[in-house]
Amino acid sequence: MHTDNCAPQYKCRQNFLQVATACDHRDGIILHKFAQKYRFKGSWDATGKLVKQAINRLEMRNIRLPDAKACYFKLREELGRDGTEPKTRKLLEYERSNDKRMLKNTTLTSQRTFVGLGVKKKEEYDELTKDSSNTHIVFTDRTCVCSKRGISSMVGVV
Repeated sequence: MHTDNCAPQYKCRQNFLQVATACDHRDGIILHKFAQKYRFKGSWDATGKLVKQAINRLEMRNIRLPDAKACYFKLREELGRDGTEPKTRKLLEYERSNDKRMLKNTTLTSQRTFVGLGVKKKEEYDELTKDSSNTHIVFTDRTCVCSKRGISSMVGVV
């Protein structure tokens, strides 16, 4: 997971704890990379825009998404990619053969794209994860959040 050091997103204590402990009870690894703060832009900065555009396209086709769960299921179909798509396979083949067309594989072209969902109720999480096709669902219980204490050695460090 790449984040751009934006505190309200993944660097706040609640989300950081949930991301850090997401794999405690299931197999997997989450590699959390924080970007530099100065003059930084990357593919993750466009993610919100891509999601918004997908929702707007659906709205124009009179497909309504009333809540986050409906967005998860529909956007998983619209935006999700597992790397087996013809365009992705073609770009990988260009890369293997040193074809100049591999330059079309920009930072905004990803080989795999996953849409996730955070839920607040344990019952909802248990129900959704019974179906093995419902991947990238995280239980975000806000009752077990660590208190925010200052670290004396970090005071005054920017």
